[in-house]
Amino acid sequence: MVSAVQLRRVQEGVERRREYFRRLSEILARISASETPISHPYLREAGPQRRIGLVLAAGDRGLCGSYNANVFRATDEFVRGIACQVDVMAVGAKAVAYARRSGWNVIGAYYSLKDVEETEKAAQICREIREHFDAGSLDSLHIAYTQFVSISRHVPTVEQVLPITHDVAEAEAPVEYIYEPDAAELINTLLPMAVEAELRYYLVQSLASEHAARMIAMTASADNAEEMRDNLIRQVNRARQQKITNEILEVATGAEALGHL
Repeated sequence: MVSAVQLRRVQEGVERRREYFRRLSEILARISASETPISHPYLREAGPQRRIGLVLAAGDRGLCGSYNANVFRATDEFVRGIACQVDVMAVGAKAVAYARRSGWNVIGAYYSLKDVEETEKAAQICREIREHFDAGSLDSLHIAYTQFVSISRHVPTVEQVLPITHDVAEAEAPVEYIYEPDAAELINTLLPMAVEAELRYYLVQSLASEHAARMIAMTASADNAEEMRDNLIRQVNRARQQKITNEILEVATGAEALGHL
């Protein structure tokens, strides 16, 4: 019941950000594909990968079915396929514990995924994650999270956040924008904000997926408990009836035996 209430609140946040993120991704894709001479580390071409950053988002607690296990499995597959050092920034108590138990190099630990609901805490987390890439120590930045498709469907996903690699649809030609005051100043201001908004969107989806998974798991547990209770009641009643029947048979047999004396 608690997760159902929390899910409604978080789901509203996901829906509000979905269209904003779609339009933002479209604009960034067109900017990165345009011929405007823009130089920014976030828009550079992908090069040799010597060290990458991976944000791992998982739940704060258990009792949510296979939610945590699924995102951990997707993360393991991604890490095994990378032939370079992986630095992990874990968000959520379960994510921090799993990253350290796996022996990964943890450069950032945030023990509460629920913090992404609060504007100030979410901004601080996303800014610190982005700054690891800004420092120049990472060749790329990825995030492993659970995509919130619907209340009953949550998909563990690994996305590349930086450098920006959004593909422009073939039907849409790149747009040549007119920048005011100038392209460099505008891009240097907007791109970090856009990346932080993207990170928060992914993290909020993970939080919504956790609440939905816990609601479904606890509903199934309650249903299973009621079914088990009903089965136990039937077994007890059956055993009691059998006992009564046996006692009646014993009395009848004894009475018949006395009648033959």
